[in-house]
Amino acid sequence: MDNKKLNIEAKFDGNEIQIVERRGLDSKPMKGVEIKGLISAPYDFIKKKHHVYEVSDSFLLIDESNRKLILELNTSNPYSSNIVYGQLEFGKMYRQIGVNSKNYTIDTLREFVQMNPHFFPDQKIRKEILRKLWDFKAQFNTKVENMADLQAGKRKVALEKSVAGELDIVKTFQVQMPMFTGDDVEVFDVELFLQVANDEVQIQLFSESLILKEHEAIERRMKLEYEKISRVFDCSQVKI
Repeated sequence: MDNKKLNIEAKFDGNEIQIVERRGLDSKPMKGVEIKGLISAPYDFIKKKHHVYEVSDSFLLIDESNRKLILELNTSNPYSSNIVYGQLEFGKMYRQIGVNSKNYTIDTLREFVQMNPHFFPDQKIRKEILRKLWDFKAQFNTKVENMADLQAGKRKVALEKSVAGELDIVKTFQVQMPMFTGDDVEVFDVELFLQVANDEVQIQLFSESLILKEHEAIERRMKLEYEKISRVFDCSQVKI
């Protein structure tokens, strides 16, 4: 006979004794743990815990388009499975300035340049940008007033012509910032792309070189992290 532990409860109502057997609830299986962090999180985790997991039952997902590494460990064992996410995050300054993505007006760009001198390696150029943005705004407003009687379509064409060549503004300069969180500061060439909408100038900071650098940097960092992981825990890799 198997030895079993039972919880027995006796109840006496004066005439008879009732014996009640109470069995404990089945214990629930342990669930895998999810850990999220920066791009180095999978390596930082596995370099300390590599002896706990089976290489043959683990794999690394490499998602370059979303700048993610996903390390799935002991996938078939619910008691010891873990998933570690690593995210390559753009730096705060990089997201704040919005090169190749953010639209400014003359006023919002002037405010940004005024309040963020640390973005500009050459402060003389920064001051020149500010001065010419002030002048540009005044010149553009005068153009709008002088063309008030023109039809909307003709006025838009005339204003675009003024923006493209007649009005004076600093159109190329350099900015400095880390591309990714934790990286060193880099210097990037940018230019102003201007267009007219509803009698207002919209400005975008554009950098073709930054687009190329961004793609190369993502690929390089993902490869570096994979190589670090494979030196201590050589599991399969899957690119998605």
